[in-house]
Amino acid sequence: MLSIACNILVHGTLLHQWGFSYCKPPKKEPRKNPELVKKWKKERLPNLLKTAKKEGRKVYYGDEASFFVTPKLQKCFLPQANPFPVEIWSKSFEHIFVCAAISSEGDFTYTTSKHPYKGDDIVSYLEQLLAAEPDPITLI
Repeated sequence: MLSIACNILVHGTLLHQWGFSYCKPPKKEPRKNPELVKKWKKERLPNLLKTAKKEGRKVYYGDEASFFVTPKLQKCFLPQANPFPVEIWSKSFEHIFVCAAISSEGDFTYTTSKHPYKGDDIVSYLEQLLAAEPDPITLI
């Protein structure tokens, strides 16, 4: 094992001289299909909004998401031209799970969990949303 005592400010310089380069993980979610998202926004969303307006419904935009509780790796040094070695979208990190909806008027409701949402959890959240909103809604 190699051990060198030096000031923390020169680590990057030394690693670069030895053929390593500064790397950041990819920021885009690899499972998202931008073409399908664009098509949905152009074709399906306007029809949903038009129908909701015609029927006098309040529009809510809802989603289920998870957030890392543990810090994720932000940067590292790798031999030049090597891909980032850590699977950023790993399921091994601890998460907080959130189910939330926001209306076009700014009304916001959410619930959190320490485990992924399953069907019964989603139904429970939707019941909570419907109980809180007196008007008919369209959930997108």
